[in-house]
Amino acid sequence: MGLKGNFWIIFLLGSSPFYFSPVLSQNLSFHRNVFKSGEELKYIIRYGFLKGGEANLKVVSTNQNYQGKPSIHFLATGRTSGAFDIFYKVRNQYESYIDPETFLPLSYSENIQENKYVRAGTTDFDYSKKEAKNKSGHFAISAWTRDILSVYYFARSVDVSQLNIGDKLTFNYFMENAVYPMDIVYLGKETISSPTGNYQCLKYSPSLEPGRIFKKESKMYIWISDDDNHIPIKAKADILVGSVVLELKEFKNINKPLNQVKDQD
Repeated sequence: MGLKGNFWIIFLLGSSPFYFSPVLSQNLSFHRNVFKSGEELKYIIRYGFLKGGEANLKVVSTNQNYQGKPSIHFLATGRTSGAFDIFYKVRNQYESYIDPETFLPLSYSENIQENKYVRAGTTDFDYSKKEAKNKSGHFAISAWTRDILSVYYFARSVDVSQLNIGDKLTFNYFMENAVYPMDIVYLGKETISSPTGNYQCLKYSPSLEPGRIFKKESKMYIWISDDDNHIPIKAKADILVGSVVLELKEFKNINKPLNQVKDQD
């Protein structure tokens, strides 16, 4: 099975490819305090040689209340600009509140505008009843089902040293009105250059599902910093015409220094 949705969704989910296999997760260790309030990651989007827009990820607060409950607040945005707006105009925002102890989502909201496609709404999660509910109804979920942003940030707290090249893992995510499975393959390590420097990265390839963005033979690759931060450095995906690349262009208030690789003489 592949992933339904847009490039920003895949970028977020692909950053966390291996955390929802119950068998595997029992053997993985977790690290708290991987990120802190005010952390912000900014990405440039390129379509060929054109700058197509930007995507931002932000930890708004690690100590905020949501409906009287302690929570961590995340915010992600993605937008196109310039010539790319003519090809495929995007104005997307995602927001999530999660339980700081379990990393399970309390609430997730999205405001998606992609050309003529528009979707907005809020989903609340109740794990005591194993359900997600929004304006469309109540939907059954498992203990391993999360929303996009909570998946991404939860993933960054996990020790991934046990993965082997070729490992294929499946997890579930809730989107709109249903739970979907997704397969991702770990491809090993590579050194990747970005506007902020060179980094040794872990490389992954998520499965894609044809639709508004992707064609049948589309491929996607995501490179994650091979350090304690697990920050996405670069992502590349084939789309209906050409390919789109996201690269880390700026970061601030990260909890630990990124491990840069020195240029080789």
